[in-house]
Amino acid sequence: MMNAEADLAFGPYLMQRAAEQGVTYASCDGDQHGVIKRLVDDLRLWGFDLVMAGNIKGYLDRYANPTSIIPEADKRNLDYRMCTAYTDGTKLGVEMALLANALNLKTPVPGMHGPRADHVQEVHDLFDLNALWREHGPVVDYILGSEPDGGVFAVGYCENPYQQRMMQYYKRGDGPFYIFYRPYHLCHVEAMEAIATAVLDDRSLLQPESGHVADVYAYAKKDLEPGDELDGIGGYACYGLLENCADQDDTPGIPMTLADDARVTTEIEKDKKIPASQVEIDEDRADVRLYKRSRATGRARTTSLS
Repeated sequence: MMNAEADLAFGPYLMQRAAEQGVTYASCDGDQHGVIKRLVDDLRLWGFDLVMAGNIKGYLDRYANPTSIIPEADKRNLDYRMCTAYTDGTKLGVEMALLANALNLKTPVPGMHGPRADHVQEVHDLFDLNALWREHGPVVDYILGSEPDGGVFAVGYCENPYQQRMMQYYKRGDGPFYIFYRPYHLCHVEAMEAIATAVLDDRSLLQPESGHVADVYAYAKKDLEPGDELDGIGGYACYGLLENCADQDDTPGIPMTLADDARVTTEIEKDKKIPASQVEIDEDRADVRLYKRSRATGRARTTSLS
């Protein structure tokens, strides 16, 4: 699946349909979620427990929009809405939600923590890894403005005395928490490996095996008035934050993947979550119907894991 947003919205249902047809459903390699998954596969193969799957975000402006982003987008020859989604953090949330749904990971807080760092090795100091892991189990998170720019990381745990001595010898620290990182992701250049693996070996790099554990929900980029239109990912009205689906019981939000061609019915303050109950949306839209079907499929998978 080359489209991460469609993967998030419809992945559990599409994975089920693929299995029924005897084919392999897989997310794509090369973007951060695929590259992080390969790191996670490695550290698990080496006998480490996963503590954190991490992204390295270069820049974040929640209020970027298709007009304000024009100078930066033009420098990079990017579509304005696409560049906006990169900049306002929505794409980050989508990538980490895909990991959460594949590996049954949680976000400790809505939107993750995302502390600013100079280098990825500062993760040891910026997070209380032991407390996070004990309270939430393995989590997704990110750091902001850190070297290596464009990289990803994963934190593993190992308490084996021999392994700890050897990791110290290999200059990886005293443990028991160890940071593994990769200084780049190459998008389409790396995509072919996941495709070839799925087609030739019938193996999936990444798929929503845990169902809908997490999703990206819409938050107001500005004060919204009744009748204002939500214009979706990379637009003017809202940005997306990653949240655990289990935390939506009290005030369910509107998923960013559906927050297009819909109108709010009440005033919503800037930076507030947009409740689904305060949005008018055509329930007969094909994407809305398929999303509900996928959520039902994903919910069944989540229940089977508990």
